[in-house]
Amino acid sequence: MARRKKKLLSDRILFPELAAEREVAEEEEREREREREREEPARKKRVISQNGFDITKRMEKAEEKWNARLEACTQWKLAKGRFPKVNKKDKEEMSLYVWLKECKPGGRGWTQDRWEKLNEAFKEGWEKECFPCLGTGGWVGQAGNRVGQSNRDETHWDAILEAVKLFKQTHDRFPRGWGVDVEERRLYTWLRDNMDTTSGMYTHERARKLVLALGDRWQSECFKKSIYVW
Repeated sequence: MARRKKKLLSDRILFPELAAEREVAEEEEREREREREREEPARKKRVISQNGFDITKRMEKAEEKWNARLEACTQWKLAKGRFPKVNKKDKEEMSLYVWLKECKPGGRGWTQDRWEKLNEAFKEGWEKECFPCLGTGGWVGQAGNRVGQSNRDETHWDAILEAVKLFKQTHDRFPRGWGVDVEERRLYTWLRDNMDTTSGMYTHERARKLVLALGDRWQSECFKKSIYVW
């Protein structure tokens, strides 16, 4: 520090113009740094609960915990060469399986950002490998029959999609699942079931129809996290 001050003093004496330019540049850089520090709090997204409380720190800790869980699951799959399964004798495997199940669309742990992280970690379509689900949707029963086959009446399905589109156009929002009438709750439940790739309602063709009708991010608009109110 003393050597730097001595050099700056020498520069002022020998090269006054150069020293002045350097001081101006350093002051401008310090001012930019102070501006960045002032703007930093504004850059951070605040998380406000439905009751109006700032829960940003709590949500940051929750996201850190989720990321750590993802890392643990990734390492488990690398070590075992497969996804966790239902295994009541192994608490760790069972816990990871339940965690993954909650993170798939329709689960309590799902968010659009988290889903993208899972797809990045395991590649798109990982949920079909992890869960015993047919590519066209629906679980396979003991007799080989697809559970949810009654949901495959496309005419009826298309009619409900039109009802959802009309609702959104009329109310300028998606149906909700709380504090509303029975019909709106039914539309909300229908959308939730169609988002879940392991439900009997889901097919790739229906997923495409929903995107065309409602937009490619309709899931995150419709199923906003109950504690994520931006």
